Amino acid sequence: MLVEIKKHQFYFAMCFAFLLLEALFSNNTQAVFYILSIATLIGGVPHGALDFFILRRIFNNKSFYFSLASYLLLSIAVFMIFNMFPIAFFLLFLFYSAIHFGDSDWEEHHIASKIGWGLSVISIPALIDPQGISYFYSIFTGQNTGSSITTTMIYLSVISILLTISFEADRYIKVVVLLAFAITSYLTNIYFGFASYFVAFHSYHHMQYWKRKVRRHTFTILFFITLSVVSVFALQLLFQFIPINRTGLQFEEEMIYTVFLIIGALTVPHMLLVSYAKYLPVDDI
Repeated sequence: MLVEIKKHQFYFAMCFAFLLLEALFSNNTQAVFYILSIATLIGGVPHGALDFFILRRIFNNKSFYFSLASYLLLSIAVFMIFNMFPIAFFLLFLFYSAIHFGDSDWEEHHIASKIGWGLSVISIPALIDPQGISYFYSIFTGQNTGSSITTTMIYLSVISILLTISFEADRYIKVVVLLAFAITSYLTNIYFGFASYFVAFHSYHHMQYWKRKVRRHTFTILFFITLSVVSVFALQLLFQFIPINRTGLQFEEEMIYTVFLIIGALTVPHMLLVSYAKYLPVDDI
């Protein structure tokens, strides 16, 4: 058990760090949104940027450039569709993310356990802070739909937690991680809770898994890919060269909308690629 806790010490350290941040920025929603945006992009983009090296490992020569172009075109298409139909796509993205979280974080576990884990991650915030998560959902879906999603998530959280702990494999460390996630969300806010999980558990686990399978000395390219995505985020936020399909949002809400618009656009091809790559023969990846 202690070995497993040590394995995830970065996650627990970030939870503690967010507890300290909450003491500094208590009741300052603007500061919270800035921190969430920065943490999500800086922590999340590099683990997706590894896809560049995964593509290079799978495909050779012209096939690689074709796969890279297809990846980028799919990202652009998802960005446009997400922005045109935010409610429908946000719901699909939410549940597809749950499947991805379970499959990526516990790749060797039973499929039902994976689904339970992913659904627990997306639904626990509704159990902890219904009002806060309803407000977050409303940024993408409007107030009425956001409230309906929240109610559904509250019931779903109980079922998904029971499903997760019903399997023996890594049961205790899963309970500890979810408990840390819930406590962080409760004592700070749901945004810090999500950021700690996404950056220090999911993204970190993904980086640890794939860095063994791609060539070394990837930091420079990862840095420039991350810098490029952050630059696109800043330009889109400041100039809205692609107008967002939501009206009446405050600047901080536009910032969150834009962050998840970009993350969603990158995540769909990322999830498809990772799902494909994990089931290739060892010699191919």
